Parts: sequence; structure tokens; C-alpha cells
Amino acid sequence: MLTEDEVQGLKTSGSIIRQLLALHSGALAISGELDLDRLLQQIVETARRVTRSRYAALGVVGNDGLIDLFLTSGISKQEREQLGELPRGHGLLGVLIKEGKPIRIPNIQEDARSVGFPPHHPPMLTLLGMPISYMGRVVGDLYLTDKENGELWSDEDEWLTAMFANHAAVAIGNAHLYRELQQERERAEADRLRHTVILENLPEGVMVCDTQGNITLLNAIAERMLGLAVGGNVHHRTIATSHADGSPYDDRELPLSRTLAHGDHVGGQHIVVLQPSQGEAIDVLTSTAPLLDSSGRLIGAVAVYQDISHIKAVERLKDEFFSMATHELRTPLTSITMSAGLLAELVAGQGGKVAGLARLVDDSAERMRRLVDDLLDLSRLEHGRLTLYRRDFNLGAVIEHASEVIAPLAERKGQQLTVQLPQGGCRVNADATRIEQVILNLLANAVKYTPAGGRISLSVSNGEAETVIAVADNGPGVLEDDRERIFERFYRSKQNETGRASGTGLGLPITRMLVELHGGRLWLEDASGGGSVFRFSIPTAVES
Repeated sequence: MLTEDEVQGLKTSGSIIRQLLALHSGALAISGELDLDRLLQQIVETARRVTRSRYAALGVVGNDGLIDLFLTSGISKQEREQLGELPRGHGLLGVLIKEGKPIRIPNIQEDARSVGFPPHHPPMLTLLGMPISYMGRVVGDLYLTDKENGELWSDEDEWLTAMFANHAAVAIGNAHLYRELQQERERAEADRLRHTVILENLPEGVMVCDTQGNITLLNAIAERMLGLAVGGNVHHRTIATSHADGSPYDDRELPLSRTLAHGDHVGGQHIVVLQPSQGEAIDVLTSTAPLLDSSGRLIGAVAVYQDISHIKAVERLKDEFFSMATHELRTPLTSITMSAGLLAELVAGQGGKVAGLARLVDDSAERMRRLVDDLLDLSRLEHGRLTLYRRDFNLGAVIEHASEVIAPLAERKGQQLTVQLPQGGCRVNADATRIEQVILNLLANAVKYTPAGGRISLSVSNGEAETVIAVADNGPGVLEDDRERIFERFYRSKQNETGRASGTGLGLPITRMLVELHGGRLWLEDASGGGSVFRFSIPTAVES
């Protein structure tokens, strides 16, 4: 026969077991909810059911330390609306937020920390408050009032509520992470759509691939241009590529291949793509750049393709026009030049205006002839139709002849022209006529841009593999912004020009192309005492 205390103990144990089962069920319910708004309401409903309270509330603490959300259970919608503005965390609610530890109040209104209830608030007597902490920060508080059996809150109630608050904290943390993940996905999707719109409306083709060449992104223009698709591989293409001159491209030298192999930035590479579907070749300007992760490791490459076929077609028409026009002009110009020269000789002894006009016609005809010759040379150089007649010869003789031609121009401006040749001479392997043209262009350029009374020097440095010729002056030099532009066709820097004669802007571009056609190079340096130094190299003759 059980004693009265034993019977009471069994009842108490049964009650705790029922509460633990209710806690377990409630914890499972809230752990499966990832929507934050629904979760918060479910927490307050479950807390009231587990603790068998008449009323329950959940205050969510904002970054300012005050309640910015207040959810209730056990109060009707009408009662809730009558409460007016929801609490922000004053009185006993604020105590729980500030202290961050549980509180049990037997009589709310008699507690000195209470600020009372607003009008139309349901009467409440006892309070069990429990903070909800996540990662060391109070994120919310549970407020439970008036047990259904009218008893005061016990240690078991506080322990049970604390356990539920721990589950709630984890559930709230998971819901916050889930919401952030959803927001991040939405932002990523918005970025993807925005990037897709941008890519598809770009006038250029764009392609992104990984280090193995697998294509991860490709806009429609690049797809049509290259005959590739996302998921394909750039190394397994069916298109043929070549240089602008028609020679085949080594796959390893393609811009994208170089970037994937070595991480190189390649800009403005001209390739010709043969489209298998259309059977026609298009001119493409290609630029590639490596893609690096935060540690600087190569993870892929991006390539931009611009169809420049229409530009090249216009250039070809222009070049054809230049070629045709210069050829057609050369025959009548030869007759005009010969006639003007003969006329100038016939009337030279008469003097007066007739002789002056004859000289003017002769000079103008000569300038036109030089312009036509320059245009012809430029057209042949650009189209690879200029043939070099290379042989071994003594460069000194060519330099002396060029100096004699330029000397009268330098004397008119009171300039001093000096030539320094190495002892024993210097033999080179080149086209003598074209090298003399290069030297004449550089000397004429120096005379033109050097002030009256200035100094111009020509020197030669003979090496085993190459010979370097330098033309230096003590003029004002070349501006930094003009250093590369002076080698562009038709570009003329008006600043620093001292002579009256105007040029065509073709001398230096032709000079550079002639030097490069010989396998040499032309470059500009500052002279040590002021002015400029143009240097160019050509192969030294090999001794037999």
C-alpha cells in the first residue's frame, strides 16, 4: 500500500513527464519551421502550451536593444487591437532585456519595477520571464503569465522554459541563416539576370571558361561568332583561325590559350575566324584576361571578341583607292615634274616673276612626286608587296651620300651636321636604297625640328649581330604624349616644328616599317644634352 507522499510523488513525476513530452513535441515543431515570421508566432504558441500558461508573449530585440516585434498568444485579435501601441521594453519587460536572466514574479502589480498595464489590457497576476540568447546575444524574451491551475511558477517551470528557450534560440538562428541565404540567392539571381541582360546587349562577344577551357558563360554574339556553346570546350572547336595575312594560327599562340597557359593579359589581337556554318571568314579583334581567386591563383579566363570585318572592309577599300590613285597620279606627275624643271631652267636667266613662278611650280611638282612616292611605299609596305633587294654593302658610302643630300638643307638654317663612322667601315646586309631612304627621312626630320644654328649628328655602332645607326639633335625634343603617335600615319606634331616646310606625316611610319621589314627596330630616346635621338638597327653582314 503506497503512502500519501509516494502517491503525490508519482503524480508529480507523471506531470513532469507530460511536460517533457510536450517540450519534445514543441521543440520538434519549431525546429522544422524556417520561415522567420511563422517561426516566431509558433514559438510563442508552443511556449504557452508547454508551460500551460493563460497568456504568452515573445519580444524580439532589435539592434538598439529595444523590442521591435511583440507577438502574443492567448489574447484575442480584438483584445490585441485594443492594447494600442505595443511595448518597447520598459518596466519588467526591460528588466529581462537588460539583465538577460530569468525572473519569476508572484504579483506583477506589486513589484516595484512594474510600470503597470495600459488600458484594456487583460488582467495578469504572475510572470515567468525567460531570455532567448543566440551566440552570446539576447535576441528575444519569453513572457509567460498566469498558470492555468493558478499556482505560482516553480523551479521545474523555469527549468522547462529555459530548455524550450534554448531550442527556440537555435530555431531562430537557423531561420535567420535561412532568410539570409534566401536573400543572397535572390541577390545572386538578380545579379545573374542583370549580367545576362548586359551581356546579351553588348555589341561584343564575351566568353568565360575555367582553366581546362570548359566554357561557363557565353553570350549569343560569341556563340554565333565562334560556333561554341556553354558546356563545350574551347580546345575542341571546329572553327579555323588564322593571322590577318592568312597564315594559320598555332593553337598555343591564340590569345585565350596564352592566358590559360601563362596568365597573360592579351589585348587587341587580330585573328581571322572561318565560320563553318556560314562558310565565310570574319575579322575579329580579341582581348583576353586571367581570372584569379582571392589568393591570386588562376581559375579561368575571360575573352572579348569584336567583329571588325566592316572596319577591315573599309580599310581595304581605302587602301585600294590609295593604291589606284597613286598609280594613276604617277604618270602625269612625271610629265609635270619634267616639264616644270625644264621650264625653270629656260627662264632662270630672265629673273622676275616668271622665273619665280617657274621655280614655285617646279618645287610644288617635286613635293607632289614625293607625296605620291610615300603613298606608294606605304601601300606596298602595309600589304606586304614591297620587295627588298638585300646584299652585303659598306654602310659608310650610303651614309656619306645621304649626308651630302641633306647638307644644303642644314646649311640654310645654319645647322652643324656631323657624321661619325667606325674605323674600318661597317658592312651590313640590307637593301641599300631603302636604308638610304631611312637615313634621309631621319636626317630631314632632324633638320626640320631643330632650331636654326642647332647641331645634328649621325653615328654608327657596329656589332656582331646588328648595326645601330643613331641620328641625334639638340632641338626641343618630343613630348611624352607624341612619342608613339609620331609613328602613326598622317600624324604630325605641330609643336616644336621650326621649319616652314610642311610634311605629310608619312616619313616616320614608313621609316619604322622599312626598318622592321629588315628585321630591325626603330626607337626614340632623349638626348643627354637635350633634344632627341632616333636609333634603328639592321643586321650586320656575316663574314665569309
